[in-house]
Amino acid sequence: MRNGGTDDRNIHWLDRRFPGIRLWLEDKNREWWIKGLVQARCKQYHQLERREQQLRSLIEHGYVASMQQYSRQYAVDERAETHLQVAALALATHKALLPFLRDEQEVLRIVREHMGGRTEVLLRLLQAATKFLHRDGYVALTARLRGLQTDLGSGFASQLELGSQESSLTIKRCFYHSVFVEAGQPQLAATCCCSQDKVWFETAFKGVEAGRSAAISSGDSCCRFFVRRVP
Repeated sequence: MRNGGTDDRNIHWLDRRFPGIRLWLEDKNREWWIKGLVQARCKQYHQLERREQQLRSLIEHGYVASMQQYSRQYAVDERAETHLQVAALALATHKALLPFLRDEQEVLRIVREHMGGRTEVLLRLLQAATKFLHRDGYVALTARLRGLQTDLGSGFASQLELGSQESSLTIKRCFYHSVFVEAGQPQLAATCCCSQDKVWFETAFKGVEAGRSAAISSGDSCCRFFVRRVP
């Protein structure tokens, strides 16, 4: 852990089973992100034509600057370090693209796509397919709540409430929102976990209602995911 001692519950499972693999994967993810973004967007927008090297350099330097600025405060454990790397890529990409494109909504759309927005169709297919693997949809979706809380780690403040008829996960402090607010770019929170996690709770199970009823990125005081049995 970063700041003096580690709770084993917050150690990423890859670090437990395959030491070094997580860091390698995160380095590769950063390389793929920058390479894919530069190659795709410099062909798509005339404002970016022949600016491949410049754009790559801007994103790489912006990423390093954000990591240096926020690591001490936010990289409190291995999971938080991974979240911070994602946030730093979003910040660096936004900062690099906006002066050229001069369209905030278009830049947010680009960041969201590279954050995984294009995988939403696949996620929905996987979500729908799970109904064939589980007899009890409520049990399957409450397991997702537990898994989501574990993935978030200690960088988030979350409360899981489990019941036989209704369960919920309430996130009172969002890691991404905190970083982006401090950076002066709170709108970026909607491009990160907010755009993906909700997909897993678009239920296809009969007799079960699930979803996200609140989101910090939308101005609510918390994020809340719920699962309940219905007649």
